[in-house]
Amino acid sequence: MKTCALLNTRSDIQPVLWAKLNVATSFRRFWLLPLTVLFCTNAISGQSSNVTDDKTVQQINIRGSAERIFDALTKPNQIVKWWGTEGRFQAKDFQSDLRVGGKWFIDVDARGRQVRAGGEYRTVERPRLLVFTWIRRGEEEDPTETTVQIDLEEREPGITTVRVTHSGLVTDALRKRNGGWPLILTLLQSFIEGQS
Repeated sequence: MKTCALLNTRSDIQPVLWAKLNVATSFRRFWLLPLTVLFCTNAISGQSSNVTDDKTVQQINIRGSAERIFDALTKPNQIVKWWGTEGRFQAKDFQSDLRVGGKWFIDVDARGRQVRAGGEYRTVERPRLLVFTWIRRGEEEDPTETTVQIDLEEREPGITTVRVTHSGLVTDALRKRNGGWPLILTLLQSFIEGQS
């Protein structure tokens, strides 16, 4: 069972424990709230979340090697298999020039709306670190470049901690539209562990 503690981070009031939530029923409704810090732990998967004013940090433990997870994050024929959930969104195409300065993009069908995210690789250190810029297109607002860092740490053979830090989320709109990392990590975990 997952429980979350949601803390208020507004500077004009004391941070207080806001709620303990049963994640299975309430997580989606609360993890996008602005001006909050969400810390969530799942004893089984080790998933946790931390959202601050300009970045979000999501972390999960996955039963799989760092090499295997790195491949699932960077190989086009793999990412289109797991980046999606029926009825919500599905990756249709992923292209990647996996090198520092190389470009990448992913095309997603989001309930009939076409969205493209893309950017440029800043750091590629296989299999432990991937840093890239992220620009989402197909939205009403002007696209803004943000940065995603994915750290992979194989803590013991066959168990890897995956931590995603998405920074540059300087507006409420950016935080809201880039808040899907907990779901993406869960989909990644299901894909990797389902192939074991």
